[in-house]
Amino acid sequence: MSDKDVPELSWLRTLTLVPYFAEERQLTEASVDLGIEYRQLREALDFLAQLEMPGLPGTAAFEVRVKGLSARVTPAAELLAEPLQLAPEELSAMLLTLETLESSPMQRDPDIARSAAAKLRAGATGRTAVADTTPHATVDVAHAEILATVREAIAERKVLELDYRSASGERGVRRVDPVTLVMIEDDPYLKAVDRANDGSGAGETVVKSFRIDRMLAAAKTGEEARWHDVPEFDANDPHGFLRDGGAWAAVEVAADSTWVAEYDPVAFAHDADDEDFPEGGPYPAWVPATNADRTVGFLLRRWPGVKAINPVSLHKAVADRARAGLRAYGEVPVDG
Repeated sequence: MSDKDVPELSWLRTLTLVPYFAEERQLTEASVDLGIEYRQLREALDFLAQLEMPGLPGTAAFEVRVKGLSARVTPAAELLAEPLQLAPEELSAMLLTLETLESSPMQRDPDIARSAAAKLRAGATGRTAVADTTPHATVDVAHAEILATVREAIAERKVLELDYRSASGERGVRRVDPVTLVMIEDDPYLKAVDRANDGSGAGETVVKSFRIDRMLAAAKTGEEARWHDVPEFDANDPHGFLRDGGAWAAVEVAADSTWVAEYDPVAFAHDADDEDFPEGGPYPAWVPATNADRTVGFLLRRWPGVKAINPVSLHKAVADRARAGLRAYGEVPVDG
């Protein structure tokens, strides 16, 4: 539906026309009663006539009959006169969803979810919280402020200046065009284009991921950010491993870590019914390895459940990164 088809009235005012026109009414009379201009009224009725039933493409949600200067609107489904009564299972499922939203660092205003959950809980005697509704443990006060700044920059399309520490421990200032926020494994990430290497005029622009808890500071510069398309989010490949193409690395996955394949692109070398399937693990597998830094970071996050086997250089890179991380925390790494 094009922008020109959308009425000037708000959704709320447009939907109030449905019960008003439940019986045939004169449009001039409706204009006076509702305080809506005649032109807006006609546009709103035309808009209602274009709406379809949710999940039923091609099925009109309302039958709008206009005869001369009169009109009548009939819903395709009966409108609710009273709130639905939720079954205990439905109530628990809805509360669990709301309680999860309450604790998510991605929520701009968690008070909305908290208020809705409180109202549902009030109607269920003895119902206590199922999910942990305390603020997300990984987002402290400082990072909550950084997250708020990032949101503002996205909404206002302003360039962000980040004091950022990469997964390899390298710290520096990045000037980025913010694109969107995503949640990956309970951690919020900023999808943005680094202005120092955005590929302008030379190849494809690359949208990178910046983890919020690796940001030491974030500030809006006031400079207008360039427009970039929001990349399609693939839940099966949230970090974009498969988009790299090409090289793969051999790894071993422990028996109690096979769940990793549900979240990351891990290709096992054998199926469970193969003759060479190793009972009890570890299981040989392959992971994308075109981007070495990205692969090293992945293996560190999944250690000791996933270990690099080949190439040997990857195994060494993982060990070196781990030792560097321990030194940064003031600990003495142990060889091996």
